[in-house]
Amino acid sequence: MTRSTLPAQIREMPVADRLALVEQIWDSIVEDEAGFELTDKQKAELDRRLAQRAADAR
Repeated sequence: MTRSTLPAQIREMPVADRLALVEQIWDSIVEDEAGFELTDKQKAELDRRLAQRAADAR
């Protein structure tokens, strides 16, 4: 969402209030996280990265 597509009501809020709003939104995402599923492709990429990190640590 660019500045031009952000609702004016939000754009006009003080920065501290916008940051608080972002925090509230993030908290709501964390609360709903249990319903979030990674795709098989995302899981494979995470596994690849973990394996690479383990190899680099040796």
